[in-house]
Amino acid sequence: MRWRRPRLPDRLQKGYDRWLARRFPPLSRLRLGHRQLFIVPSLSGGLFMLLLAAMLLAAINYQNSLAFALSFWLLGLMPIALIHAYRNLLGLELTALGSTAGFVGGHGQLRLQLRAERPLRHAIELRLGGGEWVSDADSEERSITLTLPLASRGWQAIPRLEVRSGFPLGLFRVWSYPCLDWKLLAYPHPFAADAMPPVSGESSAALPHGVQSGDEDFAGLDPWRLGDGWGRVAWKQWARRGELLVKRLEQPEQGAQWLDFDHCPDRSIEGRLSRLAGWVLQREAEGVPYGLRLPNATLPPAVGAQQQREALTLLALYRHSS
Repeated sequence: MRWRRPRLPDRLQKGYDRWLARRFPPLSRLRLGHRQLFIVPSLSGGLFMLLLAAMLLAAINYQNSLAFALSFWLLGLMPIALIHAYRNLLGLELTALGSTAGFVGGHGQLRLQLRAERPLRHAIELRLGGGEWVSDADSEERSITLTLPLASRGWQAIPRLEVRSGFPLGLFRVWSYPCLDWKLLAYPHPFAADAMPPVSGESSAALPHGVQSGDEDFAGLDPWRLGDGWGRVAWKQWARRGELLVKRLEQPEQGAQWLDFDHCPDRSIEGRLSRLAGWVLQREAEGVPYGLRLPNATLPPAVGAQQQREALTLLALYRHSS
């Protein structure tokens, strides 16, 4: 049976949050110690103790030795379960590894590393902000990815991580609320780009055309690196000089296009940002260079993963207060 923390009145909740903030300041790495762990009997543990009390009363009433023996044997399990439950989380090291941004309406990803000095940790569960619990396998070191719904663009407020375990018998619940120093960015929700973006100011033809990586014209030789295809290796130079080189090929750059905030058909700021985000994804899918103009920033034309990331970041942080 799942245990749910009761909702506290607002005043008590604020005081509880301030107390947690003092006890668990944001850290990129945290080892759970005595001050970071809490333990209480679970609902199953409470029912178990009531059953024990009833058995003990029955044993006293009927003076039954077998009932006495069974009651005290079960009672002896309680401290054993308490110690094992506490030691299951004690010393567990949590490290924030990084995050993967997402779009509003979707989910962002937060990566976490669990490391234990002692192996054989069992039944550890984690979640963020009331999301789904993620169970950790029995391992000494493991990376876990948690998801967080993205409701608004910009930097996200990361809720506290909940770590809990009911191992071994489920009679006690051990938990902690560490605060890991993650940063997660939410991009504007991209509108479906059903029309080509209007060209602002200088037309595509007026933009300077350059060259980009391609497979048409020979442009020189570069040292071979891991991942370069063998079909581009300059075998003649290798035979003459003994140095492994690859051919650098380029092709004329296609006409770049500016994506301009002031020329979006939408009226609201969020609508324009979403439209621009959709156009960015469309340009990237087509492999056409593009630039981005916002009232407070300009991104020169280019294409590729880096260009997409910078463009979406500018859109996410446009007039964003935090």
